[in-house]
Amino acid sequence: MRPNGISLLVPTQNAIKTVRLCLESFLPLADEIIVVDNGSTDGTQDIVRQFAAEHDRVRFYDRPELTDLWQNRQYAFERSRFRYVMRCDSDFIAYDRVRELRQRLLRAPRTLLPWAFPHANLVLDWWHTGLDRPTPAPHEPGRHVPPPITKSRLCIYEVFPGFRFERLGRGEGARFSRLMRYAHRRIREPYWMHCNIKTSVEYLVRSERTNWRELGDYVRYPTLQAYVCDVIPRKYGTACLTAAAEVYMRERFLPFVQPYDPTRWYPYPEALDATLAIR
Repeated sequence: MRPNGISLLVPTQNAIKTVRLCLESFLPLADEIIVVDNGSTDGTQDIVRQFAAEHDRVRFYDRPELTDLWQNRQYAFERSRFRYVMRCDSDFIAYDRVRELRQRLLRAPRTLLPWAFPHANLVLDWWHTGLDRPTPAPHEPGRHVPPPITKSRLCIYEVFPGFRFERLGRGEGARFSRLMRYAHRRIREPYWMHCNIKTSVEYLVRSERTNWRELGDYVRYPTLQAYVCDVIPRKYGTACLTAAAEVYMRERFLPFVQPYDPTRWYPYPEALDATLAIR
């Protein structure tokens, strides 16, 4: 039986804008933080290595060969030690109340039920979010622009025999996730904000990354770059990634963005609010 505690599993790839805020904000929650990088080129690795040197609870692994997100999660999970594991993205920034969440988790009876959480969303920059609307179809414009508040999703799992991460259609999750959707503990208030802050090219590549992973043809497309180089000219009529990103943003992203109102939805996390005040 694993000791009572929380393992945070954090995949990273070119997350220089958010990764340090993410790790700092989740320190009060986690007994260990396992960061697995998937080929960052923007300085993310340097930030995480420095953070790991400052905090014994943080471990860093450089694994660019893990092409799929579920593989990244599984790699981190296999190196985790505690009762709970949490799927945490490197652009999640926690509210201070994660300290209360920690106590709630550690005092909970062992039921093997996962915990589902909503989260607030920023896109484009620190001051915008997506439109309130029904979940779009997989290839519908605006698919990758999350609404101000995302409905509850399974994030924290109590580890059980045979637990593992795997691909689930266009996404990834834990084994038996489809069953867990009908039996879990649902939290009503967000404990973190998803700060999806990227460049236009990064947004375009992120949208194609989902398609690449779903296709799963790593023989024909061993890397995301190989996939993008093949599909971008056919989709956007240009091999220039910057020009294609301009079209993508104009037609499939910007029409679905609105200002973020912290009085209407949720306030900024305390750490982020302090950072924005300095800007």
